[in-house]
Order: sequence, then structure tokens, then C-alpha cells
Amino acid sequence: MKLVYWVAPCLDDSSAYNIRAKTRKEAKRLLAQHRSGGGGVTYGEVQRHEVHYKDGFDLVDQALGDGNLYEPDY
Repeated sequence: MKLVYWVAPCLDDSSAYNIRAKTRKEAKRLLAQHRSGGGGVTYGEVQRHEVHYKDGFDLVDQALGDGNLYEPDY
């Protein structure tokens, strides 16, 4: 199975603060909202991200594991 979502990576801190959304449009809206609100956090551009998994447990294992789904952190 495959999960597709959109990510704007947080450049100043942990990937835990990445912006994530189901659609590119929503991710861009959230990114614009964060940029207009200030706060001193810098985000990269919105990128498509795919996660391939076998079942629900495999997805959770990947998400909570050391690699954190290998989201971009640049």
C-alpha cells in the first residue's frame, strides 16, 4: 500500500515540526499561514512524500521508528 501526503520541512528545528497535509493546496495554505504569522521558524518548499507499507502496524512502526518515514529535513 502507499500513503501520499505533502510536507514543508522545518529548516530550523526537528522534523517533528514539519507542516504535513493531505493535499498540496492545503500544505501551501498552512505554509503561507505560518509565514505570515512570523514566529521565526523557517520552512522549505512543499514537497510530495510517499510511504510504502504492508499494513497498519508497518505504517506505525515506520512512523515511530528511528527514520521517521525519512521525510526531507532540508
